[in-house]
Amino acid sequence: MPPTKISENSNPVLVVEVDKHIRGGIRRHGSVNVLPQLSEPGTVNPQITEEDLAVGYLSNDEIRSRREIEATQVFEISDGYRIEWAAVSQRGYYPSDRNKANQDAFVVSQFPTASPPMTCLSVFDGHGPAGHECSHFAAEHLHRHLKTTFGSDMISDTAVAEALTSSHLALDENVAKEASVDCSHSGTTAVTMCIKGREVFVSNVGDSCAMIGSVPKSGQLSIKTLSVDHTPYNGAELKRIKSSGGRVMTTGQVEGTARLSNNKWDPTKDADDPPRVWSTHGKFPGTAFTRSIGDTVAKDLGIIAVPEIQRHTLRAEDRVIVLSSDGVTDFMTPEECLSTALHYDDPLEACKLIVGRSYERWITSEDRTDDITVIVGLIQPPPNIKKHEVVPASCSLSPDLGSFGWDMVLWASSMGVLSGFLGGFNGIPGPPLILFFLHSPVKFNKLNQRANSVSIQLTSVTTRLIFYSIDSGTASKEDKSTTTTFQPGHWVLYLFVLVFSVLGVLVGARIFDALKDSQATIKTLLSFLLVLCGASLLMTALF
Repeated sequence: MPPTKISENSNPVLVVEVDKHIRGGIRRHGSVNVLPQLSEPGTVNPQITEEDLAVGYLSNDEIRSRREIEATQVFEISDGYRIEWAAVSQRGYYPSDRNKANQDAFVVSQFPTASPPMTCLSVFDGHGPAGHECSHFAAEHLHRHLKTTFGSDMISDTAVAEALTSSHLALDENVAKEASVDCSHSGTTAVTMCIKGREVFVSNVGDSCAMIGSVPKSGQLSIKTLSVDHTPYNGAELKRIKSSGGRVMTTGQVEGTARLSNNKWDPTKDADDPPRVWSTHGKFPGTAFTRSIGDTVAKDLGIIAVPEIQRHTLRAEDRVIVLSSDGVTDFMTPEECLSTALHYDDPLEACKLIVGRSYERWITSEDRTDDITVIVGLIQPPPNIKKHEVVPASCSLSPDLGSFGWDMVLWASSMGVLSGFLGGFNGIPGPPLILFFLHSPVKFNKLNQRANSVSIQLTSVTTRLIFYSIDSGTASKEDKSTTTTFQPGHWVLYLFVLVFSVLGVLVGARIFDALKDSQATIKTLLSFLLVLCGASLLMTALF
């Protein structure tokens, strides 16, 4: 076995404003139900009830019966740090197979005899006809391999990584030999987090996910993903599959119903028909992962069980860890998972909400749900270290100028100019007003018409800005994900709209003064104005 490489987590650190909702998950995007109003951080939300989870075709009792819960427990780590953790696994709902077994599994183990003592948390997501047998076999045996490998001797960092790698390879070999498990066309993902003192090692095979959230002095949530998906979307994985003789195509491409894409797929568009690994000799095995435990038929095509391993050192600002199957991450981003967990003192309540919201989005989007599993660990630093509280950035009225891109400034200024120009030119917030001025029984001279135009347009803009301000101010106290346009910290952009609207009025008024009151001129401009108004209405709708 080649030496195991340990990589310091190289995934980009994402610093986000807590409570800023992102629609869609890592791979699935689109309109989804937003989170409900949450209580203040550190409290249990009284609004989240069992009835809130009953959004599918199952009763509350059926939903509860499909849920496996590991109640909140605590384990101590070095230097006074402790982690309170809990887990929830929700069996999926498939209308055509209501009794389909839960193919997810999880396990948390402590190894007190290791030196130093260690704790490992794992999530498995099975696939294929025997996926549930593969995942539960892995949950039963992976930590046994780790316990044997760790032993009682002093464990170096390199030894931890080597133990994780050798245990995965041994597990892959053993499941292939297990007579009770047919893993020829079935397998499982495996994401494991091993905590040794303040050192965190994450091994990953497949597309289950591990992440950690930190809250520094700024109060902003900093996110690190500690795993990388092993699918054909990953360029390095795709290269290995092809060099091993496998071919990568979607099911539609294999069947001839979709055109070939030159190895270019978009996970946001191809979620319903992702690229898979196929043999060049037939339409098999169709594996969606490039690394897995099991899937013996696919091993000759470049599918491997060697985990990728990332390392992270716990710091005082680290607050929460989350491990999950893709039943969660298909519809919730790491940001949403971590920020949701930080609203609770009890990790079990956080697990229930994450699972419940994932379930809701699955059933709303697809009339079915995948199996959904999550482990949440709340990190408690030593008493002598101050724990920084999450400060929702949207509660501040200070302008966050660093967050303004040129696109935002250009959009605000151009909309202001266009809106004001139309008002100053002919008093037209919309096409009906053009007809009003063209066919009104009351005759308007230029001065009256321009005065009406300016009044109507400025009233429209001012009303809109007042609405945005009230909407944003209200959202800062309630659900920050429902703001219509800007956040309170973006009030500078409000000013852009107002100032440029006035400038647009002046420009439009001067052009109006220069025109002659001839029917020919008005008729010539009518089409042009209708196009401008249509564009204005369309952009306003998108805005």
